[in-house]
Amino acid sequence: MLHDSATVALSEQIQKTITYLVSTHPAGKGLRLIGGFRYRLINQSPRRSTDVDYSWEGDLEEKRNELGRLFERRLLPEVKRKYGYDGSVMNADGPQDVSAAVKSVILAFYNTALPHSRIELPVEITRMALCDPPVAVAVDGAILLTATDQDMVESKVVALLNRTFVKARDFVDLFLFRNHLAADSRARLLEKFDRLDLSGAARSSRMALLRDSRTVYISSIREIIAGQMDPASRETLEAGGGAETVYDSAIRILDDTITPPGGPVT
Repeated sequence: MLHDSATVALSEQIQKTITYLVSTHPAGKGLRLIGGFRYRLINQSPRRSTDVDYSWEGDLEEKRNELGRLFERRLLPEVKRKYGYDGSVMNADGPQDVSAAVKSVILAFYNTALPHSRIELPVEITRMALCDPPVAVAVDGAILLTATDQDMVESKVVALLNRTFVKARDFVDLFLFRNHLAADSRARLLEKFDRLDLSGAARSSRMALLRDSRTVYISSIREIIAGQMDPASRETLEAGGGAETVYDSAIRILDDTITPPGGPVT
């Protein structure tokens, strides 16, 4: 897949087409747009996203399959008409489907006349721990259902402490949108941890791992900054400490939000 500016722009146009289609079709009713592209589209995040994520309260596999059929019928012809790219839809089954908590559709787009033109866009369906009802947001005349800013940023805290495999993008998003944390976020997070059966001991163990692997995570964050950040924002961030600043800020936030006043988590 190319990473030139034209391909990046086309990828984001297709991501918008996906979100607008889902927002207006019965298959998308009740789905909440979340994740990095939600931040990009609604909050003008300087980090580009490589997928589209939704939260769903029902059966994840059933909803994934329903969206796959919608993309076959509606999305592929639309992308072909608008951009001249053929496409395919594939469920991420087998080895790719690593978690019962996430079900994915892999969308691929390509132009046979252009070498190395392939674009892959996973659409992931998951179940986010939420405290707030969904909110409707208007974007370019479309009405999108999404999680609140506070639930979104709290989900990044949860992800860093609960994902089987830590993802560097969660450090970056927590750094970028830390101002969306609120005075009651600590209490809300403790409620979410209880729902997820994420004990204080498990959280402490993960924090120790995050600290012990500082060099590894800083290297991964550096790759996200280099590969997914807009150039001007990347340059500014690098001038202000780059990956080290992102990592250290995220660790402080995790400490502040999971440690009750007067002592460590229990």
